[in-house]
Amino acid sequence: MRTPRFIESMLIGGAAVVFVGTRVMPSHDQNGPVLAAASTVVAAVPGSAILKPAASSALGGGLDAQVQTAVEKMSSLVEPLSRSDALADAFHSYFAFKAAHPDEVKKPYLYFVDYGQPSTAKRGYVFDMDSLSIVEGPFTVAHGRGSSTSQFGVPTHFANASGSQSTSLGL
Repeated sequence: MRTPRFIESMLIGGAAVVFVGTRVMPSHDQNGPVLAAASTVVAAVPGSAILKPAASSALGGGLDAQVQTAVEKMSSLVEPLSRSDALADAFHSYFAFKAAHPDEVKKPYLYFVDYGQPSTAKRGYVFDMDSLSIVEGPFTVAHGRGSSTSQFGVPTHFANASGSQSTSLGL
């Protein structure tokens, strides 16, 4: 006698949940260096170590100078931001990661999205961090369905989990 189709589907689905829930790779529960650096900046509050010169000098000496130069050169080229220091935070994350992991930065591009603005606003840019110029932007950028209470609202929830339908943050 053949098993009903829905029972087969449930067994396959159950096996998939068990498989996905197990650790397939070592260090599966840890973030990579890019997401960890981005999370630190996003969670940072003014006055925290990530924004202080002492912390940046440990990463590359001239990190603050690089960030300041990039902000001065490109801040007048971008639309008004939802947070005045958002661009500086993004540049700081890029240069800090590049200083800490120079072999992992193969291309000098930074994709920047101001998620403090609604998805109807032109809030996306691509920066060439070597020449400190805008490659493209501003342009509209969508966010995940799970990130905002409405389709065109400002996202308030971010996740890097599969199935969350949320936008993930990172470099």
